[in-house]
This record gives sequence, structure tokens and C-alpha cells, in this order.
Amino acid sequence: MDIRPISLTHSSGLALIPILGLLATYAGYVIGQFKLANPSVLNFADAGEIVFGFWGYGAIGRELFGTAAILSFIFIQAAHILTFSVMMNVLTGHATCSIVFGILGTVISIAMTMGRKLQGVAYWSVVSFVSIVAAILLVMVDVGKKNTIGAQIDYFAEDASFTPVFIAILDIMLAYCTSCLISNPNTTFDYS
Repeated sequence: MDIRPISLTHSSGLALIPILGLLATYAGYVIGQFKLANPSVLNFADAGEIVFGFWGYGAIGRELFGTAAILSFIFIQAAHILTFSVMMNVLTGHATCSIVFGILGTVISIAMTMGRKLQGVAYWSVVSFVSIVAAILLVMVDVGKKNTIGAQIDYFAEDASFTPVFIAILDIMLAYCTSCLISNPNTTFDYS
């Protein structure tokens, strides 16, 4: 998946990144406060049961929120597998079919998520951070090698139609997508 904040124009894309980050932070805070107020909640389906239970439709809320959470996780994982497939095609020069890379990404994802405990999450986040920094440095070096000194770089979108702008906003939002780990805190105040 290619990131295209350039289609938003430089200033609006840079403004949306911290705004959506603040919204994601606030959403995490609200979910944490909800968990503290309702310690029996283990997932979004439980939260839906409590929210809709106020009107007497707890079972509908449980199914609705549970289905929404599952679909969200499926689409987020699909975006990760698609990104892995595109990355492998770029790195190998399309050495094999994209379906093979998609299956490989799926197998790696399943293997990495088999553990049901969150004890190693901090270590995986360090690996994630290092890989992001490495990717940024590689892009910076590649752009530096291709551009000559004093070359004009176009930071503004010429044709900002609905589709590229919408995709760019969704790309930024996908960067903040995460599953809220509210069922396994060490203390009652540890939540994501």
C-alpha cells in the first residue's frame, strides 16, 4: 500500500497526521476509562452489550460490536498482507507471483500472532520501531541519490480529486489503527 499524503497537498497532509493522532489518543483514553468503569469488559462485543443494554438491546449490541471488531481486524490484517506483498515484489523485482508473497505474509502473520499472552509486546514494538526508522532512512537515501542539488520538488497536488484524497486520508488513519489491548492490563491503570 503506497502512502500518498502528497495528494492532500503538503500542508493539509501534515496537519491531518497530528490531528488524527490526537483523535486516536483520545479514543484510547476513552476506551481505557470505559474499561476502568466496567472491569468485566474484555472486548468490543462486551462493550456493545453494555452500551446497547441501556436501551434493552444488549444482545444486538454484542453482535453488532463483535461483528464490527472482527471486520475491522480482518481489513487491517488484509492491508498488512497487501503491504507485505507489495514490499516483497519491490525487493525481489517481481521474482514470483504476488499470490505467493501474500500467502507467505499470511503464514508469517499467523506464526507471529499464535501466542495469546502479551508478555513480549514491548520487544516486538522495538523491532517495529527499528524497521520504521530503517524504512525512512532508506527512502531518504534513495530520494537523495535520485534528486540533484537544487532540483524542484513538487509538494502540492495538481489534481486533487476525491479518490486520491480519500485514499490518502485512509492511509494516515490506517497508521493509527490498532487493537485495544484492554483485557490483559497488569494493573487497573495500564491500558493502551
